[in-house]
Amino acid sequence: MKILRGGLLSIKKEMVVILAYMLITVVVTYPLMFNLTDTIPHGIDSDLVTWIMSWDIHSFTNDIGNIFNTNTFFPNENTLTYSEHFIGEALLAWPIVALTGNITFAYNCILLLFFVLGAYCMYRFMYYMTKSRIIAFFAGVIFGFNPYKFIHIHQMHLQVIFFFPLLLLLLNKIVEQRKIKYFVWFTVIFVCLGFMSMHFFVMMVMLTGLFLLIYFLIIKKTVPSRHFIYSLVLSILTIVLLVAPVFLPYMRMVNEPGIARSMEEINHYSPAIADYLSFSPVIRTYFERPGTMEADLYSGFFLVILFIFSIYYIFKNRIEDKSRIKTVIMYTIILVIITLISFGITIRLTYNSQGFVGPYYFMYQLIPGFDNLRALGGRLFIVNILVIAVIIGLAMKSWKPKTKNKAMSMKVIVSLFSFLVLLEYILVPPHWPIPYKQVRTDSEVPEIYDWIKSNSDINALLELPIDASYAKQMEYIYNSKYHWKNMWNGYSGFYPTSYINLEEEIANSFETDRTLKKLFEIGINYVLIHFDVESPFTDRVTPEQLAESDHLQFIQNFDSDYIYKLK
Repeated sequence: MKILRGGLLSIKKEMVVILAYMLITVVVTYPLMFNLTDTIPHGIDSDLVTWIMSWDIHSFTNDIGNIFNTNTFFPNENTLTYSEHFIGEALLAWPIVALTGNITFAYNCILLLFFVLGAYCMYRFMYYMTKSRIIAFFAGVIFGFNPYKFIHIHQMHLQVIFFFPLLLLLLNKIVEQRKIKYFVWFTVIFVCLGFMSMHFFVMMVMLTGLFLLIYFLIIKKTVPSRHFIYSLVLSILTIVLLVAPVFLPYMRMVNEPGIARSMEEINHYSPAIADYLSFSPVIRTYFERPGTMEADLYSGFFLVILFIFSIYYIFKNRIEDKSRIKTVIMYTIILVIITLISFGITIRLTYNSQGFVGPYYFMYQLIPGFDNLRALGGRLFIVNILVIAVIIGLAMKSWKPKTKNKAMSMKVIVSLFSFLVLLEYILVPPHWPIPYKQVRTDSEVPEIYDWIKSNSDINALLELPIDASYAKQMEYIYNSKYHWKNMWNGYSGFYPTSYINLEEEIANSFETDRTLKKLFEIGINYVLIHFDVESPFTDRVTPEQLAESDHLQFIQNFDSDYIYKLK
């Protein structure tokens, strides 16, 4: 009975923690919880993620073998690899969409779930490390609701941060207990991540390698046993085999013209030393503003002060538990190495200053496919937040308040710390409030897209104008989920060279015989033009002008939306 009561008490405590994280999630994402069906985070990437998830779900039930050949960027193939594939997220969304028919609702449910999971998985890891629920809860607050989540909230593949504490939990259990079941779970989380975020998959491989190297070579100063090596190799081979269906399409992209990122582009998307020093928007005003959000590395005044004090406290008092001091040393080394890699090709003081070559340069030169990763540097900051939370937690474990009721004193102190961290996270711009936007529901679909869906004669569609804005281009892509016809249009983090060249020609000379003939030859047979969209194209081209073309046949118009057939 004691065991049963203990188990029920443990479950009750876990539920309290989860409910607390759920409540915090509702607060920090307000008012999303009350607008789940028609609101998503502001930003083009939110539309892109929603569309990709819709495409994946469409492929699950229609032609899963062609899931990487989306209906965009026609006539190119393997076009899902131009961005993250989001297959794992789509699998989570699939039953929700089946029940509600609303991809926006599914998107938001998954987004809120990832907030709770990020905090709770960190809580579980730190509870294993400290055996203190209150310290573990605080670590979950630091990691699960840090500004990184808000800054990248429109990028779903960067919201699956919960895999990192799960990885460290399993790595600790693997090196300490070396049981087969932990290698199995290690394999499972890597496979799951491979189906959810290729960016984080690469980062988790890096973190795993660093952890094992530092643990065996520096901390233990020993060679792992044969049993350990065999189990690890078997796990790696299983991961490679199971992730291959989503990994190989990206490998086929490695030699695609224009796919490799230049060193200048990688530096542009990587932080400088000044970006790390700008740990609050208040400090940022005194430094040069970076050209990309990837270099917004906000951790907050309170967290930095707490981290510095924790490092000082640990090494000043030489914690009696020698294994803990070794653990802190290991994570400090990981923090330093990850930070050095995050700077990109060159480590610079400020965004535009000269610097010196960093470790990223050698990875760029030596590791196949590494030159395709545009924004890995700044995104490694989430690993830094993870390590900072671990070190703070380990320091707090050894604190000894000089009061009669030490346990109650720790609860009060840690609760206050949690409140202060959250307060700074959500009250200092630009973290909160999170900007949102309303999206079109299925009942508001323009009539033209119903017409396109019902027309079996359409082989491939070109939607114009293409020189209005990226947001308008993404709107065309988003609306394609109502018909799933092939489209020349596309939006992603990568554009094929052939697409870029033709895009310029279409924008400047669409109405000429040469351009129309070229479009027809690549398989495009219908053109949709939104003449109410302001752009240089619609300023130059009119329906009256196109009526005189020998290569365009006017079919029908729905208000200012005109549909033409190429002939």
